[in-house]
Amino acid sequence: MTVESLTLLSRRRFLALGLGAACCCLLPRPLRAGTPNWYEANREKLLAEFRDTNAGMMALARPRLGGKSADDAAREAEAGFSRLLPGLPDVGGEANRNLPFLVQAAWLVALYRPLAARSLSADEVGKMYFDLCAQSLAQAPAQAMLARGAAAFTPEALAATRAWALETQKRRYPADWVASYVEGDGATFDYGYDYVECGALKYFRAQGAADVAPWYCRNDFTISKIMGTGLFRTGTLADGAPRCDFRYRRLRRFIEQPRGSRLPASL
Repeated sequence: MTVESLTLLSRRRFLALGLGAACCCLLPRPLRAGTPNWYEANREKLLAEFRDTNAGMMALARPRLGGKSADDAAREAEAGFSRLLPGLPDVGGEANRNLPFLVQAAWLVALYRPLAARSLSADEVGKMYFDLCAQSLAQAPAQAMLARGAAAFTPEALAATRAWALETQKRRYPADWVASYVEGDGATFDYGYDYVECGALKYFRAQGAADVAPWYCRNDFTISKIMGTGLFRTGTLADGAPRCDFRYRRLRRFIEQPRGSRLPASL
C-alpha cells in the first residue's frame, strides 16, 4: 500500500475530525450548543468525511477481496453509515469534546459489517483501520502536532480537562463517556484521567461490533506518539479492564499496551 493511495483518507478531514482516536481527549473543544439531531443536521459533511475513510479502507482491502468485491463493500459501507447516522446517540452535540470519537466509532461499524460479511475477521478489519489511521497521521506536519501536544500540558488546558471530567460525572447523556481527573505525581506522569464508561465502547457493543473496539482504542498510542504526549496505559474497558487509565507525560518516548491485550506489542 503506497502513501499516495492512503491520501484517499484526506488529511484535513481526518485530522479535523479529532485525529482519529476513540479515547484520546488531549485538548478541550469549544463549547457550542448541540442541536436535537446534530448528526442529521450535519449529514452531508459527515458523509463526505466517511467517504474518504471508506475509500482508504477499501484500497487496503482490495488485494484481499478483489476489485469488484471491494467496490461492492464500499457501497454497502456508505449505505450503512448513512443508515446509522440518525440513530447515533445524543451526547450533547459539539459541546461534547468526544463527539468526533463517537462518529468514528460509527465509521468503523459501517466498515466492519460488509467486510465481515466477506469473511474478514474483526482483528483483520481493526488492523486495517489502525494502519490507515497511522499512515494518515504520519503525513501530518510534525512540528504542528508536537505544538498541539505541548498545549495539552498548559495550566489552562489542565484546568479545562479537570472541568470536563467533573462534567462527565453528571451523566447527562447515557451514551457518553464518564471520567475522573488524576493529578500528576511529579515523577512518572504529568496528568491523567480514568474512564469508567466509554461512549465508543457502548456504541460498538450496541451495534454488535465490540470485537473491533480494542483496535480502535489503540489509535490513542499512535496519536500520543506523534504529539509527544507520552501516553501510558495499563488497561482499557474494551480489553476487559475495570477502567481505561490514561497517563500522560510530556515528550516521554516509551509506551505500554494494556495488560492481557490481544494486540501486538509494537507500533
